[in-house]
Amino acid sequence: MRWITAPDLFDSPSPELIEYLYLSKIARMYHVAPWDLAKAPAIWREVGEIDFEIQNHARMKGE
Repeated sequence: MRWITAPDLFDSPSPELIEYLYLSKIARMYHVAPWDLAKAPAIWREVGEIDFEIQNHARMKGE
């Protein structure tokens, strides 16, 4: 019997997917639509990513 494997489950996600996930989380955090945030200048996305990482770190440290 051959096992069917799904290699896509074990491959690392593409950089585009990672960027989209960050963008979605940041948009949710600021209560804006991801497509509106995607149109924003890159500096605002970077600020949002840094803010997101700081909040995650603070949350993990508080647990």
